[in-house]
Amino acid sequence: MVPYHRRVFINCPFDNDYPPLLQAIAFAVIDCGFSPLLDAAAHQHQRTMSDVAGLDPKVHGKDPRKAIDAVRHFLASLTTVEILSFDYLSDLIEIMVDWTNARP
Repeated sequence: MVPYHRRVFINCPFDNDYPPLLQAIAFAVIDCGFSPLLDAAAHQHQRTMSDVAGLDPKVHGKDPRKAIDAVRHFLASLTTVEILSFDYLSDLIEIMVDWTNARP
């Protein structure tokens, strides 16, 4: 079980245009050592949303690369864990290749 302070709530629409952004955002969250959370208890989202009160959302402009950059910068500003590299592309490609090879 991931500790509460390492879980990230991703608020996203469920439309056909959003999957590439959701995938990019989830990748960035996991790459930074956090876990995208699903609420295990009813009404947990109210606590989650109150935790971000007063924080300005970052803007991705519907661009997956900008979404990853925004997530990494945002998470780096919230934690004492240093996120050194913003070069995620080589890691993303490796993950994609491994995933593709596992599903011929």
